[in-house]
Amino acid sequence: MIVAAERRGTLNEFVQDLDGLDLGSLVLQVGSQTGPAQLREAVVRALVRNEKAFEPELGTLHATLTGHRHQLMEHVRSLHNIRSRWGCSPYQAMQSLAGLTALDPAPSTTVRLKRSVLDSIADRKELTERLQRAAELGSFSKASTESPWYGAQLLNRKETEHAHALAEQLATGIPDLRGKVQRVAEHSHITLGATFREWGEQLELLVAVRGSLDKFTPDIFDRPVTDLISATAPSSWRKERDIEMSSMTRSRLRRVAKEYIRPGVHISDLHTSLLEVQQQRTLWTRYALTERHPQVPTGLAEIHSSYRAVDERLAELTAILRTTSGRPDLAALDLDSLEALLRDLAGDSDTLETLPERTLLLDEMREQGLADLLADLAAREIPAERVGSELELAWWQSALEAMISGDDYLAMSDGDSLRRLEAEYRLADNAHIASGPARIRWTLAERWRTAVEAHPEDAGRLRQELKDGTLTLEVFAGLHQDLVAALLPVWAVSPLTIRGAVPDGYSFDAAVILDGESMSLQSAVPCIARSAQVVVFGDDRLAGPTRFSIEVQSADRASTLEPLPSAFDSLREVLPVRGLTEIYRGVDRGLDTYLSESFYGGKLSRLPQASEVTGEGRGLVVEYLPNGTGMPSSEHDGVESVAVEVNRVVELVFEHIRRRPSFSLAVVTASARHAARVGEAIRLQMAEFPWAADFFVPGRESFRVVPVERAGGLVRDDIIFSLGYGRTPHGRTLHSFGPLSGPDGRRNFVMAMTRARHLQHVLTCFEPSDLDPDRLTTGALDFFELLQRELGGGPGHAPAASGGNEDPLVADLVDRLRYRGAEVRDHYAGVLDIVAVRPADLRPDGSAAAVQDERPAPLAIESDGTGRYGAMTVRERSRLRPQVLERMGWRYMPLWTIEVFTDPDGCAERAAALIGLPPRNTSDQPRTRKDAARMRKDEQHPGRGANVGREPGEGDDAAPAVPTTAAEDDPRSWGDTEDNHDEWLKEQRPPHWG
Repeated sequence: MIVAAERRGTLNEFVQDLDGLDLGSLVLQVGSQTGPAQLREAVVRALVRNEKAFEPELGTLHATLTGHRHQLMEHVRSLHNIRSRWGCSPYQAMQSLAGLTALDPAPSTTVRLKRSVLDSIADRKELTERLQRAAELGSFSKASTESPWYGAQLLNRKETEHAHALAEQLATGIPDLRGKVQRVAEHSHITLGATFREWGEQLELLVAVRGSLDKFTPDIFDRPVTDLISATAPSSWRKERDIEMSSMTRSRLRRVAKEYIRPGVHISDLHTSLLEVQQQRTLWTRYALTERHPQVPTGLAEIHSSYRAVDERLAELTAILRTTSGRPDLAALDLDSLEALLRDLAGDSDTLETLPERTLLLDEMREQGLADLLADLAAREIPAERVGSELELAWWQSALEAMISGDDYLAMSDGDSLRRLEAEYRLADNAHIASGPARIRWTLAERWRTAVEAHPEDAGRLRQELKDGTLTLEVFAGLHQDLVAALLPVWAVSPLTIRGAVPDGYSFDAAVILDGESMSLQSAVPCIARSAQVVVFGDDRLAGPTRFSIEVQSADRASTLEPLPSAFDSLREVLPVRGLTEIYRGVDRGLDTYLSESFYGGKLSRLPQASEVTGEGRGLVVEYLPNGTGMPSSEHDGVESVAVEVNRVVELVFEHIRRRPSFSLAVVTASARHAARVGEAIRLQMAEFPWAADFFVPGRESFRVVPVERAGGLVRDDIIFSLGYGRTPHGRTLHSFGPLSGPDGRRNFVMAMTRARHLQHVLTCFEPSDLDPDRLTTGALDFFELLQRELGGGPGHAPAASGGNEDPLVADLVDRLRYRGAEVRDHYAGVLDIVAVRPADLRPDGSAAAVQDERPAPLAIESDGTGRYGAMTVRERSRLRPQVLERMGWRYMPLWTIEVFTDPDGCAERAAALIGLPPRNTSDQPRTRKDAARMRKDEQHPGRGANVGREPGEGDDAAPAVPTTAAEDDPRSWGDTEDNHDEWLKEQRPPHWG
């Protein structure tokens, strides 16, 4: 591989980066001055590297890495995988359930549906309509469910009218019949039966007694007739019952039995008639109030006929009510209850009118397996507008449980295990990346040994050349390619010296061209011609290639020359292009947005910095310097390099050395003259600050002062950009800013604004009102836009918008964090699900904070349920993105959907602890998502919910709604407590005060 760059500094940084990874021995820096000594040193380093390389033991590490990656990947896949059986994923189920439980009032059914039922009602729209219709008809109201008709199987109006008619007839017929039966009982001196069925038994007894009295005299009921029964029975009957009776006794008893027969009556079967009399006598004894002979009133047949007619209607009504919840046996009810029930049935015509439709609807839904849900809705009297949400809750909860029970990656996952899994993966992945240099060294060592065995002659030749000290680049390049690639696989070269430095005919597998935007195509052609593959890095919005000439030319002639095509612009026409659009060192969101929209078609993106939320340590500072005047230059139209700006740059440089010595620094100016004056001023001041000498020592990312045209490839932690132009002594503004106003002014502006990693400090002697944008061109106009945003009150530094979050789980956590006192923004800048920070005026113990108190870093929370999260690889979402956020000042917290669904309050407490909020009492916490939503409403309406979590009468000592002390008089606003500090101050009195 050959690596070429327009600037030597870029190649040096490349080699230094490899040296930092202990891979510097892979690179051969080729130049016109590369001689045998330099080559021998590089080859010997490579040989020592290959000889000392050892195989890293990565088996356990890679097993952990791949295993954890698979589990994390499968967890997200399982979470979002749509089950074709039900057409939803567990994540969708959790979201739907969170949305349902956040309703007020929220559905609360505990019914779970069978999987066969879930399959049959995947589309619940029509079922919801039927449930609502059933509710509108009163199926779940107390009046309907407690109606005696509830559950009766009446399917049409004809049946309901017939049933109601039966109830009305019986409601009037049974009391009438009761009076008649009562009179019969009084005449016969028997106790009236307590139920309708006992009436029938008594009437049947009276009818039977009347039949016996037609055959026998009444005195037959005076005593038991068991002996007469035995005497008149056949011998076989007596033998079966082991009854022995002599013939004389039988004859005597037969004569006695015949004496009871009424005159003129013939009884064909005296034995059977006597059996009937005995049974009747036994039953009569049970009901009789006296010991008199049984008496039967007249008109008994008519009363008995009436009873049988009523009994038929009562049996029919009993059959109708068999499917009701009470399932009453009407004939067995006590008479008062029976009459009350019949009155209720006859009087409840309204419920009966809707019963057929309700019955049909409920029967259909019971057939679908919803009997338990219907019973639950009826028990809780759910109104029509809420039955749909109850059905949804039952379906989604049942579906979620079914999906989780059949998925090991979800069933065995919880927040703690997922956090542990991700933390271990992150450590393993860091270790894997850190092992990269060792793996490369071992691979090259293996290739070297293989190449030596395969090509012993070339290996011996190399050994001899090294021993003799005569190794040249031509000889080295003439060795077998496997030997060369195993020793020095990377050649770093300047495109201007490749022709004379690299031997003719030597080719490479790939060419990597850096600074492609500033390298001309002509310079890149030798690298391209020698390589099978080409990779070019560049940014066409930065400075283009410049001509190299030793001829003295006038400015007019130089301006007429056509611009050189860059290697980047030319090769992008024929090679695939991949844009690297993620900004990793943007200092300010507003500036990056302007650069993206004005220069990159809005394609750039960046994560927000923590300072945007806290307002502390902003990465962009634009400073206006008044009194920036001077005389116009004879060589230039503008007032160049004013003294006040030079002095301010010197102050900022030494202030940086004093306050931030560990951060690298460079000064970029708009003109070469201003750069020279600033550099000279700093050199003169170094004698006054000997303690700062070490900061100016040459080295990696050493301090430099450069004009913007030479800032290509320069990157530092902090950058001071000094425009260097001012007004005339009379206050007149000359609208010419040197290179910023030239043909490449816009490129120079982009160059100046993209050199800093952390802090961009811009100095200017102009306010927006001093400039006329109509007279400004190219980069000068962009600079005016920057001043307008920063100094003119524009929206450039406005905080990122906080959009509404459609995920109900995330929205619920936002409510809980706000309830705990955090400042929260959801869907922040469109890239972070939740951003939370402790208020500046609050300490961890809940007391008022002082100005000097430091706040914990803001918390960035990202949910594993978003499409953005799912689109990232495990490495991106578990290691790279958290590390980037941490470098930008955030604390990072992953939000596992399964955890926030099962334990939302635990997630809120964990997040609150990370930003230093005091813990909440368990009695003062929202227990459900509905509570959290209600608390959000209470915050919008002061006075509501003020005593959440308090017992009645508690909180009398709470702070009043209107403060009784002015803010400046409140010691808490100064960081103090209300305690008396007089004694403490006396103790701290210095001894020398006397």
